[in-house]
Amino acid sequence: MGPAADPPVGAGAALFPRLSARIWTGPPRKVDRVLADGDEVAGFRVVHAPGHARGEVIFFRDSDRVAICGDVVRNMSYLTALPGVRQPPDAMTYDPVENRRSIRKPAALEPSLILPGHGPAITDMDEFTSFVAALPVD
Repeated sequence: MGPAADPPVGAGAALFPRLSARIWTGPPRKVDRVLADGDEVAGFRVVHAPGHARGEVIFFRDSDRVAICGDVVRNMSYLTALPGVRQPPDAMTYDPVENRRSIRKPAALEPSLILPGHGPAITDMDEFTSFVAALPVD
């Protein structure tokens, strides 16, 4: 989906991703397999979902409609740790507008369960659909 070391896009790129890349990024590792949109990994279909990170992907299993979304969406407040569907903070996202487009991807797949990178599983699909419908259209 693209090298993780790509420079941030545009002048408005979030400061946090640039700083965290300098602090936490380790030495490069040879990639065993470059994933492409539509590839299959262990029964899951790869869905390219950039925004929070350029190479971000969603893994979607058609057989039971489970979506592993990582940091595309979260189900908790970072301040209170209480559940609630949210976008990742703009300050921690390379391209918030692109990430909102990526949040719409699992909604279009009509998942039965969403596993976000932070917080509990999202099981209320009506709540998720309402959240997606309320996102700004950029």
